Amino acid sequence: MVIAIVIVVAALVVGVLWGPARAYYLAWRESEVLKVEYAALVAQNEALDHDLDRLQSLEGIEDEARRRGYVYPGEEALVVKGVEDQQQTDPSLVQRAVDEYEANQPWYVLWLDAMFGYQSGS
Repeated sequence: MVIAIVIVVAALVVGVLWGPARAYYLAWRESEVLKVEYAALVAQNEALDHDLDRLQSLEGIEDEARRRGYVYPGEEALVVKGVEDQQQTDPSLVQRAVDEYEANQPWYVLWLDAMFGYQSGS
């Protein structure tokens, strides 16, 4: 009889706490993903601010014009192939940061994700 009462009480406790625990966990996971996205966006914004500062100087304007193929009168433009332009801002930087964060989760977070039904991007 005591075992039956303990089982019923345990089931009631789990039933009552499941909803709030699941909501808390899902909110926590989403907030962690949003923190990663925010950090990536801040880094991307800082890079864009740096580019803006650089392009507001005479040297920066000249560098950008030369990168686009413009030359001063009397100069010849040379095109070097095989060199990638690394100054472009990558729009998928945020998604790559989130993917890296999700890939580096410890085992217990993956287990809790499965238990509470968390899906990345939901």
